[in-house]
Amino acid sequence: MKRRAMLLGLAALALAVGFGLAGCRRSPTEKRQIVIGLTVPSLSHPFFICIKKHVADEAAKLGVRLIAADAEDVAAKQMAIVEDFIAQGVDGVVMAPIGSAALVPAVEALSRAGIPLATVDRKVEGGDVLVHVGGDNVEGGRIAARYILQKLGGKGAVIGAGAGGAAGVGAEEVTKGQRVKVPSETRLTFVLDTSIRI
Repeated sequence: MKRRAMLLGLAALALAVGFGLAGCRRSPTEKRQIVIGLTVPSLSHPFFICIKKHVADEAAKLGVRLIAADAEDVAAKQMAIVEDFIAQGVDGVVMAPIGSAALVPAVEALSRAGIPLATVDRKVEGGDVLVHVGGDNVEGGRIAARYILQKLGGKGAVIGAGAGGAAGVGAEEVTKGQRVKVPSETRLTFVLDTSIRI
């Protein structure tokens, strides 16, 4: 988890440089601090707490002002946060979208405002995104399932956590990857419990 969050810090670095170049639309005499908005699904989830910390650390090193906002697992709230970032005139936005479809209007609004966007961990289904930083959650699920099959020697039961709460899209993708074809000679039972919030 820490490695993925550190990768995010690198994305923040790339964005800050990109936003600095985007600052060319300012007059040459205008000297003001670059401001980046960060919105994540939930700051009660350890992964997103880690992301916020690494982005904040990187922003501080670069002298970039960071405005971080918690969407509290509500897509409409994340949309409102993005609208607020636009109203504040931020130079760029880093967003881990709650849903791949639900936040397309936010992406389009940022594009109309000329504000670059970087998505993290999860992609959106449309709109203009400057850069996406994230892993292949489906393949991650496949790797985890193969590892479990190997370690259990083909016998036993495995409970998979569902896609509840802040884990949302990422957990759905991991779960999809975990649906690997189990060899017929194994006596392994996979149980998916969607009530588990991770």
